[in-house]
Amino acid sequence: MKKTNQPDYAVRAVTSYCMSAQNLFTQLTDHINQENVDFHQVNVSARELFEQSNSVGAAHVKHACVELLHACEENDKDYCSKTLYWTKNEFSQLKRKFETVVQWQSDV
Repeated sequence: MKKTNQPDYAVRAVTSYCMSAQNLFTQLTDHINQENVDFHQVNVSARELFEQSNSVGAAHVKHACVELLHACEENDKDYCSKTLYWTKNEFSQLKRKFETVVQWQSDV
């Protein structure tokens, strides 16, 4: 995340990332739950989540996205489901940490 002189920049960036990630998780879940998975669409959404995670320094989510992208390349629905679950779990842990920081920031 780039530094800026705006004090609420980090809060806005984190909030925006979390909202966007949740939308991408909805898309990914919908794509993977289709009978005939469009792995290209899964790849597009996973790559976007990877890039956004990279931009906020979410290393664990980014690493999980790499595995999800690999599952897409393998055209493996079960592997995609497992790695999506892992990615969501990593995001949930990160989101709880972000929420703590945002709460702390608002108390200051």
